[in-house]
Amino acid sequence: MKQGPATHDSLKGAAFNLGHWLVEPGLGRISSEGEEGKLEPRVMEVLVYLARRPGELVTREDLERDVWLGAVVGYDAVTGTVIKLRKALHDRARQPRYIETIPKRGYRLIAPVDYTVDKAALPVAPAVGEGPPDGPIVERPPIPAGSSGAKAAVTRKRAWVPFVLAAILVLIIGAAFIAGRGADEGGAPVLSLPDRPSLAVLPFENLSDDPADDYFSDGMTDDLITDLSALPDIFLISRHSSFFYKDKPVDPHKVGTELGVRYLVVGSVRRAGETLRVNAQLVDTLHGQQLWAERFDRKAADIFTVQDQINARIMDALSLTLGDGQAALSGRQTASPAAYDAYLQGMSHFWRATADDYDRAYDFFQHAIALDPDYADAYAALAALHWQAYKRGWYRNQPWLGLSWEKIMDALNMAKKQPSALAYFVDSGVYTTNHRHDLAVAQAREAVAQFPNDALVHLTLADALSFAGQPAEARRSAEQGLRLDPRQPEPYLFALGRAQFEMGRMEDAVDTLGIVVSANDTDVLPRTLLVSALGHLGRMEEAHRQLMDLEALYKQDRLRRLNLRDLGEVWPYREQENLERIRQGLRMLGVPEW
Repeated sequence: MKQGPATHDSLKGAAFNLGHWLVEPGLGRISSEGEEGKLEPRVMEVLVYLARRPGELVTREDLERDVWLGAVVGYDAVTGTVIKLRKALHDRARQPRYIETIPKRGYRLIAPVDYTVDKAALPVAPAVGEGPPDGPIVERPPIPAGSSGAKAAVTRKRAWVPFVLAAILVLIIGAAFIAGRGADEGGAPVLSLPDRPSLAVLPFENLSDDPADDYFSDGMTDDLITDLSALPDIFLISRHSSFFYKDKPVDPHKVGTELGVRYLVVGSVRRAGETLRVNAQLVDTLHGQQLWAERFDRKAADIFTVQDQINARIMDALSLTLGDGQAALSGRQTASPAAYDAYLQGMSHFWRATADDYDRAYDFFQHAIALDPDYADAYAALAALHWQAYKRGWYRNQPWLGLSWEKIMDALNMAKKQPSALAYFVDSGVYTTNHRHDLAVAQAREAVAQFPNDALVHLTLADALSFAGQPAEARRSAEQGLRLDPRQPEPYLFALGRAQFEMGRMEDAVDTLGIVVSANDTDVLPRTLLVSALGHLGRMEEAHRQLMDLEALYKQDRLRRLNLRDLGEVWPYREQENLERIRQGLRMLGVPEW
C-alpha cells in the first residue's frame, strides 16, 4: 500500500541506502565510495517519493499531486527533475539501474532500498558553498595542487541548462519570446504571444468504435495543421508540439500558456461505415471563451470538404482573409478517399520512426500511389521514408529499400510536382549531402516562403545554412523552428549547438548539446559534437566518459568503428575547416584516423 504524499518535510526524513548510494534527505545529499553530490530540494523530494514505493509504478499525476502539491506544472518540469536525478545517480534511461521509465505511464524505482542505516557511520555534512540552481553538483575529493587535473578541476564548469522549455528559450534564445506575460504559477517564464493571431490545432479525439481508427483522426489533425501552416497571417504551432497533448485532458489556459498561443482548435471524429461526424471548436485561451463550434455530419468520402469548411470557419472567426493561402486551403492532392486513407495509415507508422514501422509505412504509401499515381503527398512521404532510412543506415538490413538513392530520387521527382514541406526537407537534404550547398539553401528558403508556419522547413533551412558555412543565420532559423515547436526542442537545440560549435563558442555548445544528449541518449550525432567540444575545452574526464557512451552506441547500432575519416560522410560541410574542427576535438581524445 502506498504511503502518504511526500511534502517538503520529507527532506527531514530518515537516511536510506539506494543500491550503493547513501541518501540523506535532511542534508539534501547523496554519497557513494568517496563521491558526494548535492540535490536540489525538488529532486530530493522525487527521490524520496520513489523510494517510499520501490518497484511500484509512480505516474506523472502522482508526482504532480504529491510532490508539486497540485501546482500547475508543465510536462518538462517532471521530465527535467527525473533527468537531474538520473544524472546525479549516474543512471541511464536506456539501460536503467535505478529509475525505469514506463512509456506513457510514469516511472518505477528498480534499485533496492534499505532504511536500516547505521546513523553513527553517517559522514558529517561538508561546508559546501551553494552552487547553481540548474542541476546536481557532484563534490569530488580535492585534487592536489600541481597535479595534471588541478587546473581542469578549477576551471571546469558544469553549466547544464535546465531541461524546462521556457528556461531553455530564455537562456539560449533570449527574452524576445518571453516578454509581456510574466511567469506561470510555478515561477517559470511564459512564452509571449506573437504579434499576429496564434493558434494550435490539438489532436482530434477518436470517438469511433474501433481504437485503431486513431490514424484517421490523427491524420485529419495533421492535414488541418499542414493547410493552416501555409497562411502567412497567422502563427501556428507545429504537429509534434500539438500531439504532445494527445489523450490528455485539456485545460485551454494552461495549454495556451505552455505553447504561447491565444487560440486552440479542438474536436472529435466519429467514423462508422460510410458516415462521418466531426465536431470542432475554436477556443480563446486567455478568456476561456468558445469563439466558434460546429458539427459536421457527412459521408466519409466528404472528408476533404469537411476539412476545407473547418479551415474557412477558423478564418472567419479570427476575422482573417485567406489571401495568398487560398490555394493551400482549397486544393487537394487526391480525389480518392481510399488513397487518402492508405496515406494516413502510412503516416501513422512513419511518425513512429522505427525500422519495423517504416516497413509497414512503405506498404501503405505504395498502396496509396497505386490507387492514385499522381498523389504528390504520398510520393513525398515515400521519399522521406527512404531518405531517413538511408541516413540511419537501415537500408543495409531492409530488403525493400534496395538502392536507396535511386528510390529517393524517383519518389522525390514525383513529389516535387506539387511540393510539400516534407518534399522540400528531403530535396534540400539531398543537395546538402551532395555538397550542392547553394541549391540546398535555395530550396529551404523556398520552403519557408511556402510554409512559414511549418517548423520542419525552418529546421531544414538551419541545416542547409549550417553546412553552407552560415552558422549565425542557421541559429536564427533554428530559433524560429523552436518557437513553433516548443514541446519537441531537441532537433532545434541540436542545430543551435552545432551553430555555436561552428562559431567557436564551445562553452555554449557544450551546454546546449548536453541538453540534447540528456533528452535523447541514443543519437550519435549530437554526442559526437559534444565529445569534440569537450575535447577543445580540455575537459578530458567528461569527454572520455561521453566518448565511451558514443562508442557503445556505435556497437549497438552495428555501425563501423568511430573514426575521423568517415565523419566527412556525416558532416558534409562546404568549408573543410568546419569538419576539421570536429576531427581535431576527437583527435585529442585518441579517436583513430580510420
